[in-house]
Amino acid sequence: MPDLTKLFKKIWRFNILRNTVYTLLVASVWQITYLAGVFPEILFPSVSMIASSLIKELLDGSMLVKVFFSLRLIVIGMLISVAITIAMTLLAMFSQSVKRLIGTLISIFDPLPGIALLPLAILWIGIGDKAIIFVMIHSILWPMLLNIIGGFNSVPVIFQDVGRSIGLKGYRLV
Repeated sequence: MPDLTKLFKKIWRFNILRNTVYTLLVASVWQITYLAGVFPEILFPSVSMIASSLIKELLDGSMLVKVFFSLRLIVIGMLISVAITIAMTLLAMFSQSVKRLIGTLISIFDPLPGIALLPLAILWIGIGDKAIIFVMIHSILWPMLLNIIGGFNSVPVIFQDVGRSIGLKGYRLV
């Protein structure tokens, strides 16, 4: 008789089996919580209600509309964040005072979670796409800026000197 532990470990290596077991475990805990009546049904629906809603929305196409709406917001937030990051990085590379200012802004805003700004965004901008994009820009901009400026700062001085010696200046040197 084969060793069951070795057989189990061999089978358990398959991601699809592991993921299926984990999904069933989460669904079971979810359903037990639903049946216990801990939360109102409107806030915590049953697994069957969730599955039927998913199937219905996949079949009528409304799920794709919602997915593309979310992806559109993500792309807009990313593009705006990249544009701001590029502009701020170029400014930081040309001016030490701007670099110090950006460093200060990063140290203030980077630790602040984007979701913490959502109430302010709703007050300032209102409920809608613009508030979501504002929070996304905040969540994307500071880590991206921190990493790009950190990358530029880690370039050895000798490479910068070589660039200057062959006549590179300004944005070409950057």
